[in-house]
Amino acid sequence: MNFSLADIIGVILDTEGGTPFENAASKEDHDVPENIEHLLSILERMLSLSRHPSSVGFMGKHLKRELMFAILTGRFGDALLKGVMNIQNAGDIYQINRWIKQNFRGVFSVQELADKTRLSVSRFHQKFKTAVGMGPLQCQKQLRLSEARRLMLVQDLSVTEAGMEVGYESLSQFIRDYRRQFGLTPLKDIQQLRGAIKNSPLKSGLR
Repeated sequence: MNFSLADIIGVILDTEGGTPFENAASKEDHDVPENIEHLLSILERMLSLSRHPSSVGFMGKHLKRELMFAILTGRFGDALLKGVMNIQNAGDIYQINRWIKQNFRGVFSVQELADKTRLSVSRFHQKFKTAVGMGPLQCQKQLRLSEARRLMLVQDLSVTEAGMEVGYESLSQFIRDYRRQFGLTPLKDIQQLRGAIKNSPLKSGLR
């Protein structure tokens, strides 16, 4: 299994706030065995997926992200986090991404975001895309769509309700963006996800 720099940054930027990583540096020696047990548990679940080929694609990527998160929140996660930030020079981008996560339902321009970093629009956009792998407005769109997906799946909101809740004013635009992001219309995607969860070996616990 390979972990790219983009994979690690993706987990960092997807985390609400910075608390899990900020607390990592304070872990004591007695916390190490517990963290190792957690890592081994994730690896065991990954290996167990080989017995359930139909679940590998869906669950594998989530377990991979869980493993990266566990490493980042472990005793040496703080050092790894600082190293990644230094490599990418992405400290200010991390802060902007946190702001976008808190305000993705609203309307804002790239110019407004660039002003927060005191960079030109072109420089900011280039720096953000290098660190995150996409432009800031595309990042906002992904956050909106992921939250809408969660609302439909977990809170059973309708397609219209979910689209409006995350900031879409046009239902047709929401459905187009959703299909482009997830490959299916919202209704079909949620039906497929519920089926995958129902049939997932993780529901009853992998052994």
